[in-house]
Amino acid sequence: MKIEYKVPKTLAGISVRAFLVQKGFSVHLWRRLKNSGTTCVNGNVVIAALTKLEADDILTCEIPESTSIPPIKGPLEILYEDDALLFVNKPAGQLVHPLAHSSEETLLNYAAYHLHTDTQDLIPHPVHRLDRNTTGIVMIAKLPHVQHVLSENGAPQFHRRYLAILEGTPNPANGTINAPIGRKPGSIIERCVADTGKPAATDYKTIAAWDDYSLVEAAPVTGRTHQIRVHFSHIGCPLVGDDLYGGSREHLQRQALHAYLMELTHPVTHKPLRITAPVPTDFEKLLPADILQQIKTCSLIRK
Repeated sequence: MKIEYKVPKTLAGISVRAFLVQKGFSVHLWRRLKNSGTTCVNGNVVIAALTKLEADDILTCEIPESTSIPPIKGPLEILYEDDALLFVNKPAGQLVHPLAHSSEETLLNYAAYHLHTDTQDLIPHPVHRLDRNTTGIVMIAKLPHVQHVLSENGAPQFHRRYLAILEGTPNPANGTINAPIGRKPGSIIERCVADTGKPAATDYKTIAAWDDYSLVEAAPVTGRTHQIRVHFSHIGCPLVGDDLYGGSREHLQRQALHAYLMELTHPVTHKPLRITAPVPTDFEKLLPADILQQIKTCSLIRK
């Protein structure tokens, strides 16, 4: 991994370490640079821990990287890409990250192949994950310090919104579900609402209702495993297709959950960034034609 910066006049006299911390370097990444990397100022090798920077200096850092994720050529629907970030639209049935002792191809295998080219040799750093059968936006950092900035202090520095089709209609139609989530006793996969669980909150808005179903926009305030699925099941409105949490698979063989929108301040340019992902075909088929048309024209969901 090679990173290059030009030092602005406002940071003249700052140490290399202080400068890199401002750019998002974690303690772990700084140690890797100091112990096994190379630091150059204006083309000259320096000792990072002992060097101060001047205005207009060119600081170059090279840190060796390794990964256990083999690059594999495969389909990758790219929604947006720049020098720091890659956003892809994950299909249903695909894992984000490889499992131990499994040869199953994953989203990160395909991303690793995409980032390993003649013009770049980068390693994908996933900022978050989606369940295997949840579709939509996955954000991948191309550099470890960018990943660190986007998850500082353990809290994501971005906002996600999902579309979900529920059995029944929430009451009230709009609100926040505040209910702690923990592991279900006897299961290594299933979660449940429990007083001993970790705090969890999900904001939601009912977009449309028909027959015995409703379409909601859900925005998780916290990031617990299966949070949206558990919360809607808890209020008596499980996701269509989510048989793990009480939903029927009669019309869909997976949970009807799609990560359709992500908003953030870009960690490098500091400009607002808004990414959207189209609703997948199997999700579309569950929606009445008039509601689907309004979603496609964005007249039902917030802009």
